[in-house]
Parts: sequence; structure tokens; C-alpha cells
Amino acid sequence: MVSGECSKCGGVVQQTIKVEAQQAEYYFAMIPGSILDINSESEASMFGHQWRIRGFAERVMVEEAGHFVSWVRVLDHWHLVNDDQSEDKGRQIVAN
Repeated sequence: MVSGECSKCGGVVQQTIKVEAQQAEYYFAMIPGSILDINSESEASMFGHQWRIRGFAERVMVEEAGHFVSWVRVLDHWHLVNDDQSEDKGRQIVAN
């Protein structure tokens, strides 16, 4: 179930989406919750299975514009990738 706001009347719009698992190396999902809740042991439920989170994108504000950075898990450490720079942030920490 996906819900959102109607751009014309402002009412709630809901749509049911069926997702079928296919053979792929990576899957993408929107995970509700705070970025602060994600650590090196974080998992997500999808297609009836538990999946370890390998990476995600975070939108950060730069002055009045937005910018996206990536967080990627390498073994048990999170790496922050910002344009052409990468920084090892350790095991548990995700947010600065």
C-alpha cells in the first residue's frame, strides 16, 4: 500500500502495488523510520525474508538546496560517499 497527497484537492490517495520477487543481486525499498535507527546490523523485511541493508541515500540540505549522499556498508563498517569523497564512519554510527 502506497499513500500520498492529491496534488489537486489535497486529499489522501492510496494505491496497492504488487511487487514480485525476481532474481537480482540487489533490491531497493523505502524503509520508514529515522536514519538514526540504522546500524551495521539493520535488516528490512521484504518478500517474506529478512534482508541486511547494504546502502542507502540520504538527502541533506546545503543552504537552501538539497544534496544527496550515499551510505554504503563494507563488511561491518558504514562509509559515507559524498560526490568523489568517501569516509569510513565505523560500525554503529550512521549520522554525523
